Amino acid sequence: MWVDNNRLERWSKALETIAGGLLVLCAARVLIETPLRDWSANHLAPAAALLHGISLYHGPTEGVVMDMMYGPMSVFAYLPAAWIPSPTAAVVAAQLLAFAYYFVPVILFFRGLPKLALVTFALLSFHLNVLSGSACWVHADAPALGLALAACWFLEDSRRSDTARFWLSAVCVVLSVWTKQVTLPLFAALPLYVAWREGHSKAFHYSAALAATGLAIGFLFIKLFGGRELLFNLVTVPRLQPWILDKPAAVMKAGLELLITSIVPLVLIFLFGMRSKDSSDASAPCWELPLWVGVMMIPTAVLGRVKIGGSYNALSFTVYFLCLSALMALGKAAIRDARAKMLLCAWTMGLLLFLIPSTGLYFAALPFRVSRITHNPQRLVYEAVKKYPGQVYAPWGGLPTVMAEGTIYHFDYALWDRALAGFPVSQAHLKAHLPAQMRWVIFPPQAQDQKVMASLPEFSERTEWPGYPEWTIYQRPTPQKVVSQP
Repeated sequence: MWVDNNRLERWSKALETIAGGLLVLCAARVLIETPLRDWSANHLAPAAALLHGISLYHGPTEGVVMDMMYGPMSVFAYLPAAWIPSPTAAVVAAQLLAFAYYFVPVILFFRGLPKLALVTFALLSFHLNVLSGSACWVHADAPALGLALAACWFLEDSRRSDTARFWLSAVCVVLSVWTKQVTLPLFAALPLYVAWREGHSKAFHYSAALAATGLAIGFLFIKLFGGRELLFNLVTVPRLQPWILDKPAAVMKAGLELLITSIVPLVLIFLFGMRSKDSSDASAPCWELPLWVGVMMIPTAVLGRVKIGGSYNALSFTVYFLCLSALMALGKAAIRDARAKMLLCAWTMGLLLFLIPSTGLYFAALPFRVSRITHNPQRLVYEAVKKYPGQVYAPWGGLPTVMAEGTIYHFDYALWDRALAGFPVSQAHLKAHLPAQMRWVIFPPQAQDQKVMASLPEFSERTEWPGYPEWTIYQRPTPQKVVSQP
């Protein structure tokens, strides 16, 4: 053999150590940045609102408008973090939960495979925008992906009886769909896979478990949140969102993005997938199942990307599974094939070359970021609302507001979503869920937009507050004193 296996093994162990340390730094960077991310905080806000007895779902003409285009499991998943009374600590804890939902099922799938394959998947999750948008933000994506992969894991877990694995998998499928609707293809993908691998009889039993679980959990959520309200928020509003371009161009754009991101995993699956059957633990899950799920997810992943508001993370519902499948195939091949192991090492080294400089520069400049991090928008909104209860409206500060006041007001971008779907909020509906004695409307420097201000023309004067540098703060115009003529 022209490859020195001992040297290759040493390289592999060294790369595992270096990459493991880098992953700790990458995760730390995300946690440090999380309180600065208004989107993460606003995705946690409904969980805090629920703990304060505030209803999550409403019809088009009543109730506070939050970012509730996803199922109730997207809220339940982060309830443990919402119990924490500090908005800064709560959103950091929620990000830790997102990491757990995203990575723990992946770790299960890499059982019996080289650790370097798992490490490479983790590096990809921090490097690729498609994956980091799901792994590194508090959002419905991480629990939806984790539950979907857990459903695959239980289905492949040969240590359990058929009854146990089918029902456990079915529960995970249903909960994943009630987390984010994009995982709906699981209802077709997994029974078809069982039919292929285990026969039609077992596929029928699994389908029955899916149907029964879906009906039971669906009935429970309808009783808790209302069928009409769920239909409006989870189906009607997303369905009526306009496309980013005309439909053929939008689909072509999203398809090209997906192809560019997936080309390397697909090539690796093609080259090493068949070889992977000859090595490693036979009880480990097969690479075919994540591949099949990723392919079946393409239509809904693309649909999520082509709508206004859809970002790269929408494609993670295919890319997550394709990368997992590719690294499982490559990892299994690397156990006996030195060339496969060299390729795995090379892929890891390439990711390290991208991530080490950017991560190093970030932490080198960390002392200059301390003030910005400690005086993050979650903390500053919380302090403002505590100081002036019932007088401050922070359209991008739902989490600190509900923790400080026990109530929540309209979320700016959710109002825009309603308008895009053809359900603009009336002035009466808007004012019904704003502070009763509102004196200021405040936006942090990084707020994505200020669309709500078009509905609040009376707040036209800019002002400044000590300790809120670069914030945009509006108030009603100060009355001018009239000087009488002598």
